[in-house]
Amino acid sequence: MGDDKQISPDTVGLDRSDVDALRDQFLKDIPHSDAIGIEHSFFDQAKIRYRGEIRLKEHFRCMPEIIQFSNNLCYSSDPLIPLRQYGGGRITPVVKTTYVSEGYVDDKSTRPVNIPEAEAILH
Repeated sequence: MGDDKQISPDTVGLDRSDVDALRDQFLKDIPHSDAIGIEHSFFDQAKIRYRGEIRLKEHFRCMPEIIQFSNNLCYSSDPLIPLRQYGGGRITPVVKTTYVSEGYVDDKSTRPVNIPEAEAILH
């Protein structure tokens, strides 16, 4: 289900007034219906309607490094325990830096261009 530290749904491009009109038309008799809208998640709804929280302590899908990132960011006082364990050195970095000694920026263009760096990326 998640918790309040996870990313909320993205509401970019949604017309709030359309959603509010539908809520007012079909859900007006539901308790706390004012909290039903594009800016509230299912977690928000559960928090409003039910007492207490049961927080998961273990995580079974993500790599331990990703869980550790989340623990450092959000769960330092009560960290999640990654259930999948793998040996070290199995994850190749997504971003790799490489120095291109012959690189230069052609600033005569309206957009700076570095042909040697572009060629290094391709190969």
